[in-house]
Amino acid sequence: MRLLWRPLLLHLGATAFFAWAGWRLWLEAPQLRAWQMWTERALAVASGLLVFISIRALVALAVTWPSAVVRGRRTSGDYLSALGAVLVLAFVAVRALGESAPRHALVAFSIGFAVWVIAVTFDLLPRLYLGEHRVSDMLGRGTAYSALEWFQVSGGPRRAVLEVGRADRVVMRARAIGSDADLAGALLLKKGLRERQ
Repeated sequence: MRLLWRPLLLHLGATAFFAWAGWRLWLEAPQLRAWQMWTERALAVASGLLVFISIRALVALAVTWPSAVVRGRRTSGDYLSALGAVLVLAFVAVRALGESAPRHALVAFSIGFAVWVIAVTFDLLPRLYLGEHRVSDMLGRGTAYSALEWFQVSGGPRRAVLEVGRADRVVMRARAIGSDADLAGALLLKKGLRERQ
């Protein structure tokens, strides 16, 4: 499927980039003042977490290998929050680059993380992946259909909300394009889930 190339490329790239960025941040840290050193070491750990998330997402894609995807449609508030985060990261990168001894690892991490935030938030990736036996989200969190009981689609054709759950608990929730949510609902019916009104 054409849409699968985006998450595959993003998560492969993120795995390689954040592994490199974390390594560079860790090496750069001892050359800095105390608070800057601990800040960069904390960011190196954050890079490690992003590597873990990307690897988990790649494994989930391989296990799920979806037959259908649900494209996202976030709210304007989500976009504004992401834009704010990107502006903060850009400010950090410019400030780090302008120091007497530029902190290149911090600059690279800030730019890379800003790109990751844009890709995840601005609907460049599908929100959900529906495979033969399970459903997964863009970050690799997945659940088998056998562990789910119901789904619900609400909203209109431009922006819908798809929820899947068990008993009274919502297991996954995604804001999506209405046509994709309806297609996913039809597939979930075939997998034995009931539609909740």
